[in-house]
Amino acid sequence: KSLPAVCAPGRAHADATMLGGVFILFFGLIFFLSGLIVNTIQLLSLVVLWPISRDAYRRFNAVFINCHWQQFVWLAEWWAGCTVKLYGDPQDYEGIGKERAIALCNHRSDVDWLFGWVLAEKKNCLGGTKCMMKIASQYLPVLGWSWWFLEYVFLKRKWDTDKQRMHKAFESMRSFPIPFWIVVFAEGTRYTEEKYASSVAYAKANNLPVLKHLLLPKTKGFVSAVQHTREVMDVVYDCTFAFPVGAMPTIAGMLQGKGGEVHIHVKRHDASELPAEDADVSQWCRDLYVRKDERLEFHRVNQKFEGPHFEIKRHWSPLLFEVAWALLLTVGSAWFLHSAWVNGNTTALYVTAAVVSALSAAIAFAINYSKVKPEIVKKQK
Repeated sequence: KSLPAVCAPGRAHADATMLGGVFILFFGLIFFLSGLIVNTIQLLSLVVLWPISRDAYRRFNAVFINCHWQQFVWLAEWWAGCTVKLYGDPQDYEGIGKERAIALCNHRSDVDWLFGWVLAEKKNCLGGTKCMMKIASQYLPVLGWSWWFLEYVFLKRKWDTDKQRMHKAFESMRSFPIPFWIVVFAEGTRYTEEKYASSVAYAKANNLPVLKHLLLPKTKGFVSAVQHTREVMDVVYDCTFAFPVGAMPTIAGMLQGKGGEVHIHVKRHDASELPAEDADVSQWCRDLYVRKDERLEFHRVNQKFEGPHFEIKRHWSPLLFEVAWALLLTVGSAWFLHSAWVNGNTTALYVTAAVVSALSAAIAFAINYSKVKPEIVKKQK
């Protein structure tokens, strides 16, 4: 029998919430367990391949990591159904994945990086992405470890220390055997109202442009990346992320099947455009962020970027990887638990329960770690 009308909505909401929680746990367990397998193989490749050939190690990991990171692409495109629209001159993004590049991106939400991955996956260069991140990120279970194996650049946000870290990392990338992106969030941190107020005060005090939608760029990291990779760098991509009002996706929302819409504007600058001196490269970056801010103001008014665009079509490979991992780990786990139960191995059952509890806590931590603050959502309305 159907429930009385007066209580059915509440029951339906409770059921939906429970199902959402079950999926988050299931997806999280698949992601973390598969990630541990991938991390183990990455560790083995470090021990075996790195001493013999760094090129072989880098090529292997750039391809191999796809089997894990594509789960995030599946989450965004297949499960949550997010829409991604790409704006700009089509010729500007034809070379993505074929060129060594620096990508200058704004940092508005907790999913900017993920939709950069969506774009990279479409161009078959997901394993070639690099990024400068705060040092605590490398300790994130599974994902942070994979970033470390892929030679991401981890910073303490103290220039005296970070200067040498960046120099060493960028010098190493000069010999990277395949096309790569160095993703630079020049704002240095994710946008918040408090940080924006500090940015405006600093700009006014130092006679710098006051931006409406961005934090003032911190150019030292970009300058370091340019100067240490200049001989091999082909292009700088100016990538601007924006979201229509009320359509900003979040990691937590996507896990619950809630999608959104992401607009990415791409502007290509040939590396030959970059000036030679550090101070001039720094000014070039600031000028670019002024234009990026104007682009975001246009988007705020019109809920779209100016110029031609097309919707990115999803690929089948993320779905196939997700299904393969789910089947492999579900069947393997069922066989293990059945064997433990039949053989009366209570220790194995207790250990399994403890592992599931620990992974559940890790999932909750990872979601909270990436969660965008409420004032960012309010700002775009």
